[in-house]
Amino acid sequence: MPAKVRTANTLVARFLERAAAQSPNPGALVPNPFLPQKNSQTGRWHGPRYSLRRQKELVKQARADGVIGLLPPGVKARREDGAGERSDVASASSGLPALNWEGEPAPKSTVGIRSTQRRFKGHKWEREAKERAEFVAKRMETMAKRIAEAKAAKIQERTKARPSLPF
Repeated sequence: MPAKVRTANTLVARFLERAAAQSPNPGALVPNPFLPQKNSQTGRWHGPRYSLRRQKELVKQARADGVIGLLPPGVKARREDGAGERSDVASASSGLPALNWEGEPAPKSTVGIRSTQRRFKGHKWEREAKERAEFVAKRMETMAKRIAEAKAAKIQERTKARPSLPF
């Protein structure tokens, strides 16, 4: 059986039609299918309706069609990329419904579980390389003076150890 080829337009259109069918009112907020949802009765969380792989496919095809603004903001399509901006011009020209999406994805965080900055792991010499470079640079500034002092101390030590009589 040959594989069914889906065009970009049909994938994005089907996605938006399904989302529009969930909302009876055209201006009402539609739950974002790219984000996890909390059940108000049980308090339990359910994963996003669309997997990250499917989100990425939809985003790629919506970008190709120039209708990225009609998709909801999610992990694979952020507001900065233009997702969820609901351009009425784009929806009118493409014939796709423009929806008001509910929810925003959590911002990407660089902090770990313990709310501390993620520590750079590596060899000890790599972690201390910056401090050591500063230390060496500081010591190199006074190197000529220290060499002169060391030579003078060596000459003084030699003269002190030399006997006063030649034999």
